[in-house]
Order: sequence, then C-alpha cells, then structure tokens
Amino acid sequence: RIATTMSKAAAGKHNNTRAYLTLHQGRERLGTLQIILYDDVVPKTCKNFTELLQSKYKGTIFHRVISGFMAQGGDYENGDGTGGKSIYGNKFNDENFHKKHIGRGILSMANAGRNTNGSQFFICFRAVPHLDGKHVVFGTVDMKDEESCRVLHALENCRTSKRDDRPLVDITVFECGFISDGETEQSAKIETSLVTNKAIGDDDEIDLDDDEKEEEDETIISQVRPNLEPTDDAAPDEDIKMPEKMTPLQQRLFKLRLKMNQSRRMNRTEVMAEGARLGSEESKAAEKKRLKDLDRKARKSEWREMNEKSGSHKNGGSHLFETSSLSQAKAMRKQDRAEMNRFEANDYYNPEGQHRNYSRNIKSLQKMDNAKSTDTYDPLSNNNLDAEATNSEGARRLANELQLRGERTERKKREKSEIEGDEVSYINKRNKMFNKKIDRNYGKYTAEIKQNLERGTAL
Repeated sequence: RIATTMSKAAAGKHNNTRAYLTLHQGRERLGTLQIILYDDVVPKTCKNFTELLQSKYKGTIFHRVISGFMAQGGDYENGDGTGGKSIYGNKFNDENFHKKHIGRGILSMANAGRNTNGSQFFICFRAVPHLDGKHVVFGTVDMKDEESCRVLHALENCRTSKRDDRPLVDITVFECGFISDGETEQSAKIETSLVTNKAIGDDDEIDLDDDEKEEEDETIISQVRPNLEPTDDAAPDEDIKMPEKMTPLQQRLFKLRLKMNQSRRMNRTEVMAEGARLGSEESKAAEKKRLKDLDRKARKSEWREMNEKSGSHKNGGSHLFETSSLSQAKAMRKQDRAEMNRFEANDYYNPEGQHRNYSRNIKSLQKMDNAKSTDTYDPLSNNNLDAEATNSEGARRLANELQLRGERTERKKREKSEIEGDEVSYINKRNKMFNKKIDRNYGKYTAEIKQNLERGTAL
C-alpha cells in the first residue's frame, strides 16, 4: 500500500526538466553541474534556456564571477556580458517572479532592466533577496549532488581580475545537455555497485578484474620509474575485456571508469615527476621562476586582451606594458635629444656642439710616437737640430689644420648663403644669429601673429 501511494503521488507530481553543464577551467576539468529547471512555473523562460543549451551554450564562458555573490555566463556572442540574444528575438519580457533568490545555487536570468531577458544567466552563491522582483528565477543547482556542490565551490573560488571580475583562466562550458529521470536512477544504482567494489591503487577506482590486478600494479610501478616509461608487460586499458550482459548505459559507465583509472595513473606519474623535479634547491628555484613567468604572461595577456577590446592599442597603448624604469629611461633619452637639438652646431651657447667640434678636431690630429711626444726643446742641449726639425713639423701640421678649418668654414658659409628673394629680417650678421635664436625658441608662438600682420587682420 505504501508503494502504491507513493507511485500515485509521483504520477500526480510534475517532473521538472534536469540539465547539466560540464565546466573546464583552462584544460582542467572542474566537473558537472546538475540543474533542475522550474519549467512548471516559468515554461517560456525555461524553453529559452533549453533551446540555447542545445545550440549556443557549448563553448561559452563564465565572464563574471564574484565570490559570495554570483557567477554570470551565457553570452555566446561576445563573451563579455554585452551580447546574447534569446530564441524569441533580441530580448523577451519577464515571465513572472514567483520564485525567489532564496539561497545558494539559484539559477536566474541576467538582464539590463525590466523586460530585457536575452541569453545570459547567473548562479547565486548565497541568498540575494534584493534581486527578487527584478530577475526571473527559472532553476536551481541540485545541491544534493556532491559533484555539483564541489564544482560550484570551485567556480566561486576561482582567481579573477580585480578590474572586471573576469576569471584569469577561462571557465568554459565544455559539454551541456539534459538528464532523464530513468538514466539518473540507473546511474545511481550502477554508481552504488561500483563504489562497493574493491579499489585498485585508489579507493574510488573500480576493480576491473581480479586476474589483472597484478598487471595493473606493475603498470603503476613502471610508470613512476625515473624514465617514466611503461614496460612492455604493462596491461593497457584497451586489453581489458568488457563484461557481458551489460546495458548500453552500463557499457558507457564502464568505459568512463576505464578513462578515470587511466587519468589517475597519469596523475600519479606527474606527481612523481614533479617530486623528482623539486628534489633540490635549484629545482625548487627553477620551478618558482617558471610559475612566476607563467603568472606574468597571464597578466600581460589579460591586459593585451582588455586593450584590444577597448581600442587603446591603436592609440599607442604599448606604454601600458612598460615597466616604470623602462619608461623613465625613454623619457630621459627623449629629454637629452631635445636638449641637443635646441642649438645648432655653430651656436656660441651650444656646449654640446662645442664639445663635438673639439672631439672632431682632436681626432683629425696625427698621432705621434710616445718617445717623441715626451721630448721638449732645451736650448742647452746638443739635440737642438732634432728639436728644430720637430718644431718645423709641428708648425707645418698646425698650418695645414688652420687651412682645413678655413676651408670648412668657407664651405659652410656657401651652404648657408642666402637664397635670392628671401625676406631679410636683420641688419648685420650678429643680428641675424640673434633673430634665429629668437625664432627657434619662440617662433611657434608668434607664427599666427606674423600671419595676421601680413594679412592685415591683426587686432
């Protein structure tokens, strides 16, 4: 009688649609969120979600995660919260507000105001009563499912950007779909029977075959050797025969367990490899540096993506990636160039030009032997003939240098000769040089005044 009563009650009760979202963080699998939809309360909103679940949500990301508040996703167009259309058009109206944001795991529609529902949704991490009457609640995460609770916890505690709450490593909807009630019950039975089996290596691995337990152990031992290569006698998962008389669902679960066992063995291999890699102080320092470089590259990539979206890279946004020391060094070099370009080479008040001229003149002088360069003229010495010859050679070089400088000066004068028809704004050479200095320093401020004077439009 009790079973009959329960079956009658179940027959009169509406079976809510169950869906799932399998999430990946980067290349790492977080797990599966099981979702119960309130299609008996908000059928139009749930239909929008289920249609998009089959066509659009796969591959989308959770673009905004705020710990202690909510995680938002569903933007299949832009992936940043600015896009996403519903199946009814661009937006559709709020259906009703019968369900409330009463606790953790509540699934609700994101919007930009009243009657602006699209494809975006959010999952609450706590009760948010201030959103009641503003956002349509259309489902909840199955909090009785341990994996769903674990995935929701991982989603809430992921590292995010301080600027826009976007996860530093993208959390992607890798798979999504629906769960039927019969499949859920059968899966629970098979899971219970598999958990009761004796584990191989780990408590949650299934005992595939007692005869292959030794081969399994040998495979694990061979994989954690220093060379990290399995031996030829290791038993691969492909050689394990599937038991007969299994339903299609049981076969799928059996294959899934094989893959899980293989993943755990690979994980043990990586753990052993990491232990060997971090065995010495040098290895620890190298690993710390590697992680630091990865973190820096991730931050730099994040800044680059934000600048590309905002368009600042087109307006010289490369300075956003420079360190303060590099930026300061560039500013100092720019200031030095401006100081050097302030004067011409022959300006009297140009210390840089004078120093360059002096260095150029020094290089043009001939080199002398060290022995002769230390000799001095001594009138009482018997080597006066050599001294006179040395002085004559020096006088000849001095005359040649003066002649070269004179030719260089005349050549510059010819290069700077006035072009016929130019405006004469000086009374002598000295006044001409003074006017040049004035124009170089203040010409850009007086250009408009000069033009107005020439046109007769000056005030």
